[in-house]
Amino acid sequence: MRKNNNGNGRRPVGDATDPRLDVFDQAAWDASFDIADFDDRDVRVPESLPDAADVFAEVALSINALAGTSSEAPSEGEGAALLFRHPLDHFVVQCKQRRSELWSIVVRAYQDIRCDRSVDYVVAEPEANLLFLQRCWELGAAASPFELNWILMNARKDHRMPESSRSKAVFLGKEVFDSVSYAADIAMRELQNELYFKEQRRMLSVDQILCSPQLVRRFDAIANRISPGFRTFDYRWAVLGLRKARRAEARVGFPNNLEPVGLVEDVRRDRLPKASGLYWVTCGYDSLFVGVANNLQRQVLSLTERLYSNDVLKQIASTGMEKPSLKIMEGGVVCAEMYRTRVLKDKGSLLNFQLFKGLQAAA
Repeated sequence: MRKNNNGNGRRPVGDATDPRLDVFDQAAWDASFDIADFDDRDVRVPESLPDAADVFAEVALSINALAGTSSEAPSEGEGAALLFRHPLDHFVVQCKQRRSELWSIVVRAYQDIRCDRSVDYVVAEPEANLLFLQRCWELGAAASPFELNWILMNARKDHRMPESSRSKAVFLGKEVFDSVSYAADIAMRELQNELYFKEQRRMLSVDQILCSPQLVRRFDAIANRISPGFRTFDYRWAVLGLRKARRAEARVGFPNNLEPVGLVEDVRRDRLPKASGLYWVTCGYDSLFVGVANNLQRQVLSLTERLYSNDVLKQIASTGMEKPSLKIMEGGVVCAEMYRTRVLKDKGSLLNFQLFKGLQAAA
């Protein structure tokens, strides 16, 4: 088995990552396991099959080799020989060579079709993404859409992208962003919850969902249900903007000057300012949703009109808990974003998508 930082071949405790792995390889590390995690008492293995420990050890080595994180080949013991009758040295070399070829193909395909657009744009915009994937396959990339998109998303972080001209800026416009950002936020969280709680999958990041054609279509459908009438690109671009803003450090304290507006169901237009700022929907001591708007009146009214279509709010209403209430704070968008980050870190949220690991407990 591969050894990690604690020297016992086991995965680090909690969500710790292995500093030796790059972003792409971390997915393979998350898939690693140890035979000691399995209780094989009362399990009878036919004599014709190889020893279970040898089987699991060999599979683990194969996973490491596919990810390019290990050059160690399985031993040629009796059990391993039954599964792999030839040494895997050539197999490991082929896997590493494939990784190198995919990186070069992805970078070249992006350069061929980018038209001065950013990596995020090429992944999020449906037509641009299709052109990128087609170009990758034309260049010989034998890989899935997710793998190609994931490599592209991490190419710049991994310093594999050559210097190029500055990408064109893409803006949705304040009115469109106010109309789709809260829907994108809630839709991403709803999809994450479905994958984690209903389908028993690990918590997926925004990037991982956007890189998967199947998952991003599910995200589009949920967002369109919450705030219909916009392009799929609008929802995707909005959630990317939220992700970037939320990654910034919260260099402010908790916003104690939030002004109570009243119950969400009783919100009136004349009580909401048209200024930019922060708003917070709570239910008793629980944080439901934290938003930032260029126009508080426009976004809050749009949100409250559709809020009760969400399953979380329906569940709250059926349990007899306190009714959701609203607080607002006027101020610039940049300042409001920092306060939102602080609220999410300190109080969590039931409807904002997962970004910080500390928010998972609030689900």
